[in-house]
Amino acid sequence: MDLDDLTARAEIADALASYCRGIDRLDPDLVRAAFHDDGVLIDYGSPDPVGAVAFADRACTSLRSKYKATQHRITNTKVERTGDAAVAESYILAFHVQDDDDGHFLHTFNGRWIDTFEQRGGAWRIAQRILRVDWTRKEDWGEPMAGNYVPSLRDRSDAVYGQ
Repeated sequence: MDLDDLTARAEIADALASYCRGIDRLDPDLVRAAFHDDGVLIDYGSPDPVGAVAFADRACTSLRSKYKATQHRITNTKVERTGDAAVAESYILAFHVQDDDDGHFLHTFNGRWIDTFEQRGGAWRIAQRILRVDWTRKEDWGEPMAGNYVPSLRDRSDAVYGQ
């Protein structure tokens, strides 16, 4: 593994983390930052490919209206690089907290992102993302754990932006 390969892997990991932070903090700019402007998402809940730019706004708006909180985790990623392209398979675990008139529920999603990354203009970003589902679960959510915890915020007023 040479320096170019290590740099590519670091930039790919950063793009994946940008997506997770962006989708959980409902920050479409960070979601878009993970993708090239012409990036597409395939099999991402709609029958047709979706452009990453449009997806970022739509997903953040939808998540804000449906869920009290979300958390996306990447558990392991395998990167296979060939020149200015790479395929990254990432196992993901996502939690969605619903707290509304219908009740308190935890939606759990487990699957994989199969991302084609390309280096363009010196930046490694996603050109195409394919989503695959391994399993999902919806369960009743009881009362929260006792304690005076400060909740995460789902916008740029969250503590991470002030750091």
